[in-house]
Amino acid sequence: MASDPGVAEGLRRVDAGREDGKRILVAWAAMQTHGQREFIEVYDPTPALQAWSGAAFPMDGAVRNDRFLLQELESLAIDGDKRTAFTAWVPVLDEATIVGAIRVGRMVEQRVPVRNEYLRDYTWDEEWSREIGQSVVFTFGADSPRSKDGRFILRSPSDVHLGYVDIETPSEVQWVAAFDRSFLNIQLFWLFAGMMLALGALSTLLWREAKSKQISGSVVALYGLFLVSVRWGMLALDMPSRWQLGKAPLSPLFDPQHLASVVGMGAMRTIGDLLISAILVTLFTVVFLRATNTLRKRVQATLRFKAGGFTGNFWAFLCVQQVVMWAGAFLLFEAAHHAVLDATLDYFERSGLLLGDSCSWSLPLC
Repeated sequence: MASDPGVAEGLRRVDAGREDGKRILVAWAAMQTHGQREFIEVYDPTPALQAWSGAAFPMDGAVRNDRFLLQELESLAIDGDKRTAFTAWVPVLDEATIVGAIRVGRMVEQRVPVRNEYLRDYTWDEEWSREIGQSVVFTFGADSPRSKDGRFILRSPSDVHLGYVDIETPSEVQWVAAFDRSFLNIQLFWLFAGMMLALGALSTLLWREAKSKQISGSVVALYGLFLVSVRWGMLALDMPSRWQLGKAPLSPLFDPQHLASVVGMGAMRTIGDLLISAILVTLFTVVFLRATNTLRKRVQATLRFKAGGFTGNFWAFLCVQQVVMWAGAFLLFEAAHHAVLDATLDYFERSGLLLGDSCSWSLPLC
C-alpha cells in the first residue's frame, strides 16, 4: 500500500496545500479491503491523519521513536481500557522524498460498554483459551512483574515489547479428566452411530414389509417405543449437543440462549433438540401411515363408505377421526406455542418477540 502511486500523489498534493490531495487519499482509503477488526490510516509527515478505513485509534508510541518515518516500525495502540491494537508504520516515498506514512493495525481487544445478543467483547484471552482449551490471559503494554511458569513475553517481529501472556498449565488431575472426556466422547460417538444405523435399518424394513402384508399394531407400537427410547437416550447422554460446543458449526442450534423449554422432558430444550424431535416424529408418522395403509382400506370396505351410505359405523369412525386429528393439532399447537414463547428469537420484528398475543395462536394454526 505504501508503494501505491495514488498514495504518494495524494500526500504530495496535501504537502503542497492542494485540497484535491485529501480527496484522493479519502477515495483511495475507501477502496481498500481489510478484516472486520483491522484498519488502515494515511498520515502526512507532521504526522496528521488525512484518511482512514476501519476503526480510528489514538496515536501510539512509534511517533516518539528516533527512526520514525525513516524505517518501518511496529507498536501498540491503546485506547484507554476499551481497545488495543497491534500497529505497523510504513513510510511513503515519492521518489527519494518522504511524504508521509501508512499505519495498519489489528485489534486484539475490544470491550463494549453494553453487552447483549449483538454486542460482545472481543479479546485474545477468550479466543486463544477456546482455541487451545486452556486458560490464556494477555496483558498488553506492560512489563512482566516477575517470571513464573507459563508466562511468556510478547515481542513483535522487530523485537518491540508488546506485553506478556500467562498460560495456565493443566494439573495431572485436569489432564486425566480431559482424557476421560475424550474417551467417553469416542464411545458415545460409536453408540450414536449404532443407534442411527439400527433406526435406519428398522424403518427401512417396516417400509418394505408394509408393501406386501399387514403390519400388526404391536409391531408399530414397539417401533414407536424404540423411537422414544432412542430420543430420550440421546437427551440423557447429551447427543449430539456434546460435540457442538464453542465454535462448532452447529453450536448455535444447541445453545439454550436461543430456546430453552422444559416441554417434552428435554425434547425442546434447544432448537437443535426440537429439530431432532420433529424429525423423529415425522419419521414415525410416515412409517405409521405406510404400515396401516392396508388396514385403512379394510376399514373403509367394512364401513361401506359410499355415496349416500351414512351409516352408524360411518359416523362413529368420523368422530374418532376428528378426536385424533384435533388431539394431534393440540399437541402441535403446544409445541409451536412454547417454541415461540420460550425462545429469544425475534420472529416478526426487530425488537420484541411477538406483535401481539394473537400471534401465539396464529403461528401454530398457520
